[in-house]
Amino acid sequence: MASETEAASPDTAGEVSGFSEVVFESTEQTPTVSEESNEEAPSSNAMLPPGDVFRPEDLQQIRSAPCRIHDIIIEGAKRTKPHVIERELEEARAAGNFTELAERLVEATERLRGLDIFQKCVVTCEAGPSELPGTTNVVVSVVEKGLFGVRAGTYFQGREGSVEGSVSMRNAFGYAEQLDASIQRSREISNTFSLGLAVPRPALRARVFQSNSNWQDLSSYIERLRGCQVSTDAGDHEIDYQLAWRELRDPAGKAGRSVRRQLGHSLLSSVTHTYRLENRDSRLRPTQGWGLRVTSQLAGLGLDSNLVRFIKEEVEGHVAFPLGFGGAALGLGATAGFLLPLGLGGVKKPTSISDRFFLGGPNSLRGFKHRGVGPSEPRRILEEPKPGAPPPPRDALGGDFVLSGVAALSFDLPVRLLQALNVHGHVFVAAGNSVLVHGGQPPVSARDFLRGFRASAGVGIVYPSPIGRLEINYSRPLRIQEGDNAQAFQIGFNVSSP
Repeated sequence: MASETEAASPDTAGEVSGFSEVVFESTEQTPTVSEESNEEAPSSNAMLPPGDVFRPEDLQQIRSAPCRIHDIIIEGAKRTKPHVIERELEEARAAGNFTELAERLVEATERLRGLDIFQKCVVTCEAGPSELPGTTNVVVSVVEKGLFGVRAGTYFQGREGSVEGSVSMRNAFGYAEQLDASIQRSREISNTFSLGLAVPRPALRARVFQSNSNWQDLSSYIERLRGCQVSTDAGDHEIDYQLAWRELRDPAGKAGRSVRRQLGHSLLSSVTHTYRLENRDSRLRPTQGWGLRVTSQLAGLGLDSNLVRFIKEEVEGHVAFPLGFGGAALGLGATAGFLLPLGLGGVKKPTSISDRFFLGGPNSLRGFKHRGVGPSEPRRILEEPKPGAPPPPRDALGGDFVLSGVAALSFDLPVRLLQALNVHGHVFVAAGNSVLVHGGQPPVSARDFLRGFRASAGVGIVYPSPIGRLEINYSRPLRIQEGDNAQAFQIGFNVSSP
């Protein structure tokens, strides 16, 4: 954010009419800071009186000069409603002096940029009417972004690749709203179609969707969801409501007994609250700080007999420590979660496989395949196995309780080009376990749960790209149990460091 101040004379600094223009541009530049006062230094283009000296007390007098907004003038807004822009300047109207006004206009410019509807935004302060000393007119000059936008991308997660694309219509009705139609299709597992509407004030997002997830290779079922979703956020909190009709089916007829019992239709009506605290210096390559995410979900809102009812809680924490050499840092992370069924039958009723926790994969438990760790059962045998044939595949069932952790040491690679791209290496150790505890399962003691931990160690290369964290790893399992699926080479993509 850059600023420029012009003054006619220190003698007239007590009146706002002494300033012909103050400009706050929506750019990524950092303000010039005075080393002595730690305040924004006056622009080199500031007009000073000939033969006079601009003293520190004169600057202080300028900053404390009475100044309030007389009028807001909007230029260049062809589609945007005036009140959408004026709403972002409401706090600036309460300013009483030049310093307060400058700070609040900088904040307002950032909020205008956050609407994502302007290609350029310049806020200019001009002297108010001469008969109203101590006032200023704020001129907001904008260049609006185009009406339509197109986005497309390809992403990889392990052996699964996906293509995503969306077409959006931005600010069509002038309320800073965004309409979009998106599609996501992967090679094997999932595809999703959705239509969405988002408005910035208040922050509301609504979406209708249909998604299909093919888990036949891992759990012998296909899940279809049709429904709607409404979400909002305020600061570190996000609230999401989802209403969706779910269908589980097994077209191949190979599912084991536990999965077959859950096939059919159900209704999901749930509210989810997510609380985030982020104090790390980077989400893609943290070297110091900590982060916390707590997700709470309550399902079963309504009276329909097809409703699934449960409470689901998940806590994820990260901390990073700089080591002071070679860009090295130690990162520690842990995740814990539990799923508790509600309604008739209580904990004696099994939870839905769609809602359980699954372990495995580069973003969950490195060194194991996706859904490669945890409770499982043999699939139905349709043909008599031949002598010497391998054991039948197993269905991953997920867990009602999960606990996992990772320790990773990141470091710079000895290649300047890779360092310039922030490509770095890491070595890691990961461990975790998940168990079923509801639906008539035998009780699991804390000792048995800890003894059931799987573990792996490995090394990899990480590229923190502008859109997310891409990593290529080689891992070896340190502790593994029968039915687990290990995977040596993995490619993972995530929006933050696990």
